[in-house]
This record gives sequence, structure tokens and C-alpha cells, in this order.
Amino acid sequence: MVTTVEAAAPQTTLYTSGSGTYTVPDGTLYLDVEIRGGGGGGRGGGSGTPGSGGDGSDTTFGSYTAAKGSGSTSTNGGAGGTAAGGDINTSGQGGADGANGYTFAAGGFGGGAEGGKAVQGNAGKAAKTNSGGGGAGGGAADDASPGGGGGEGATVFKRITSPGASYTYSVGAGGSAGTAGTNGAAGGAGAAGYVKATAFFQ
Repeated sequence: MVTTVEAAAPQTTLYTSGSGTYTVPDGTLYLDVEIRGGGGGGRGGGSGTPGSGGDGSDTTFGSYTAAKGSGSTSTNGGAGGTAAGGDINTSGQGGADGANGYTFAAGGFGGGAEGGKAVQGNAGKAAKTNSGGGGAGGGAADDASPGGGGGEGATVFKRITSPGASYTYSVGAGGSAGTAGTNGAAGGAGAAGYVKATAFFQ
């Protein structure tokens, strides 16, 4: 006689904001954990004193950290977050530098796009929700400087083969958008990261 034992389906928990405690389900054999830091905001374009993009925040799960992306403080893009300690570590993409172009798209899953020298109304786009992407820089008229894009948050993947009973977590927020200067437009906000924990059973 052949006896077939079917494993229970994996159970995935996704956190897109806030902090708290993840309780490991009973009977978990191992955990796959993926975390992404929050992305930085894009700097505003224009002359005078356009606002800098705010930094994102780190995302944590237990002792693992996916570092934040930095906001842009000039025409240069902000730095991407660094990743370490996991089985797979992917540092975030840096934001694009402000340039004479017309790119105002969202940072998406990468660093923020640059702000182009264009009409005053071209504001930088915010990054895609919970992508950890950086916001785009704000555009500016020809006599002013466009803003740089924000950096992307890092991503850390870890398989925990002997999980404990619970883990604290915190989802990194996205950085704020830089305000517009004279003859320029505002930057785009960075996006929050996420925590994804998948429990696998015997």
C-alpha cells in the first residue's frame, strides 16, 4: 500500500505599512522573507531654494534590514539603499540626475527619473505604491535647474530554515517630495516598501 501525504499550501502574509509582530504559524518548516526599504523623494526643480526630497525609511524583519533610499538634495539623484545579511541582497538603484529632458515618470521599481527642463507645470511623478521606488525630480524652465530623482530602497531575501515563534517588523515609509522653486515644479514622493513572509509546512 502506498500512502501519500500532501503538504499544506504555503501561507503568505504581506505588510505594506506600519510595524508590529509577525507570529509564525504552527507547523512551519521554514520561512521565505522578502523586505524592501522605502524610496527617497525627488527634489523640486527651479531656481532659488527648491525643496530637497526626503529620505525613505528602513524596512526591518527581525534582525534583517533593507535600507532606505535617499532623497535628492540637488540636481543629482539620491543614493539607493544598501542590502546585506540575506541570501539574496539587492541594493537600490540610484535616482537619475536632473537633465535637459522631459522625463517625469514614476520611479517604479527603480530609482526616480530625472526632472527635465520644461515648463513650470511638469511636476515629478510619485513612485508606484509599495514599490520602494524613488520619486521623480521636478522640472524647471530653461533658466533654472531641474531636480534629481530619489533613490530606490534595497531588497533583502532570506530563507529562515529554523524559524522562531515570532518576529518584529517595520515597513519603511517613502520619502517626501521636494517643493518647487522659482520657475520650477515640485518633485515626486518616494514609495513605501513592504514585508512579505511566506510560511512553508511539512
